[in-house]
Amino acid sequence: MNVVIIGTGNVAAVISTMIKATQHKLLQVAGRNILKAEALASSAGAEASSLDSVRTDADLYIIAVADTALPEIAQKLHVAGVVAHTAGAVTKDILANASAEYGVLYPLQSLKANLNDLPPVPFLIDGNNNKAITKITAFAGSVSHQVAIADDGKRLKLHTAAVFVNNFTNYLFAVTSDFCKKEGVDFSLLFPLMEETVRRLRTHDPADVQTGPAIRNDLLTISRHLQVLANYPLMSELYSLFTERIRGYWDRSKG
Repeated sequence: MNVVIIGTGNVAAVISTMIKATQHKLLQVAGRNILKAEALASSAGAEASSLDSVRTDADLYIIAVADTALPEIAQKLHVAGVVAHTAGAVTKDILANASAEYGVLYPLQSLKANLNDLPPVPFLIDGNNNKAITKITAFAGSVSHQVAIADDGKRLKLHTAAVFVNNFTNYLFAVTSDFCKKEGVDFSLLFPLMEETVRRLRTHDPADVQTGPAIRNDLLTISRHLQVLANYPLMSELYSLFTERIRGYWDRSKG
């Protein structure tokens, strides 16, 4: 399959890396920043271009840009090949004017361009007709072992869920890391606990493996923790909020 990637960010870079391990050919990388497009294209043996000079002879066009940039690009692009965007929270029909066959190729993963080892990347795909779905599925299946069809509504729900399990939890990791640095304790000692927390979720419902002082209603430990956080108003606020929510959630589940 001949492929054109439109975009030069993290998702575009990761997909271009994935293509190298397949029989597909990356023909072109197009982007607003021609220097970034050239850098990404050269690493993949492809040509680079501006957004105004996108080739028209590709089988698949992957638009991997910020959600806010999608409408403008979709309006300018007019090709015969299948066009797919990589956004989780944007409908497929935004591409209706770009091609007769269009859809979505959404990687449900937090991606960074410079990772030495790519994590597993599930793809949620969709298309406006069978031809689009077939071609996007074929591409996704060649670069990933986990491909699922998800319409706009289902994809948006999973995108929302992903913010909770990835973005919000990483924020908590960042706050905790800052706390550990200031208090002179080793944040890396928490890594096994983080890993075990996630490992359990593969075989258990999260509600069945909750631990900690909140679910035990251990008021003495909670009080001691809040004393430790006396000089950290943000963490103290978060601690109290999560403690209240955990207790309320499991009280309701018991009822």
